[in-house]
Amino acid sequence: MRQLVITAALAASLAGCSTEADRQIDQLCSGVTELAVTTFRGRSEGMTEDAAMALLRDQKVYSGIRVWAVKSAFEAPADMSEALFRGSVFGECVKRKGE
Repeated sequence: MRQLVITAALAASLAGCSTEADRQIDQLCSGVTELAVTTFRGRSEGMTEDAAMALLRDQKVYSGIRVWAVKSAFEAPADMSEALFRGSVFGECVKRKGE
């Protein structure tokens, strides 16, 4: 019973460690990851990098983390699993934005 109380207290303490900045990075990287995964799926259905980049330009996005996400989708191995790709993009995004 004592161990359960300690575990619950530790979990509550760790949950409080998140800052507003951490939540903002998490939200940004979740969106960036969805963009990358959608592009990754599109690539397997015949979308070209030029077409994907044109869509970004139409939205007036010329550089930054979203461009990196789209490019990552075309640089990833074609046989990479979607789950592995998703995890790698999210992790790299957090690393880039957390610096």
